[in-house]
Amino acid sequence: MKVEQIKKMVPKPIKKVIKGTLKKENLTVDNEKNLSVVNDSVNDKNLDSTETEYKKLVEEQKSKRKNNKNFDIRATYVEYFRKPLKNQIIVIGSIGGSFSGTVISKFAEIINSQEMDVFVALDKLTDPFPYKKVKTVKKYSVDFVKALVQSKVILTQGTLPYYFQKREGQDVVNTLDKITEQIESVSWPLDTSGVRLQHSVLQSTELIALPGVDVREILRVLESVKYLV
Repeated sequence: MKVEQIKKMVPKPIKKVIKGTLKKENLTVDNEKNLSVVNDSVNDKNLDSTETEYKKLVEEQKSKRKNNKNFDIRATYVEYFRKPLKNQIIVIGSIGGSFSGTVISKFAEIINSQEMDVFVALDKLTDPFPYKKVKTVKKYSVDFVKALVQSKVILTQGTLPYYFQKREGQDVVNTLDKITEQIESVSWPLDTSGVRLQHSVLQSTELIALPGVDVREILRVLESVKYLV
């Protein structure tokens, strides 16, 4: 049957319904196209706005890191915190670059049991250390932060930076030299120096004290008052 013959057989009321339906469908398609164009335009504007905000944030961070040493150090620590640990040890010297016999003895024990790179953190890079194959970094510098956050072993004579957080897989050996010197001045509520001592002890995985020094007593002093009664 030809198309013209089919058209003649379709009643006029049905034809009107079909035409109306087709018009609605065409209108819907056109509206969807227009809406899609509008959405694309809005999305492009949002992307442009987001990209602008991101660039602005990056520039602000660069400016802060350039002009604020402490901010740069903290940002570096966070940046390197997710990087893999390296097979290295960092030894943190005390003020003036001195190292106690306990530190030297523990360092020799560690370095003889496993081969690793050695970083020594000093106040002055000219201070000597009794080991030839060392890389020296100035304490609280960006290089110090990088070595600190990526070293598998950290050997300290007492305090650690306030932003330090022990990572999984890190060993933090604390000989307690400086903490032993300062523990008698600790009182509650803890002041800034007391909090620093407490933080350093809690972040340590191994505590070493000189003969006659009771580590448990140090821990009791650095606990809350409620545990002292």
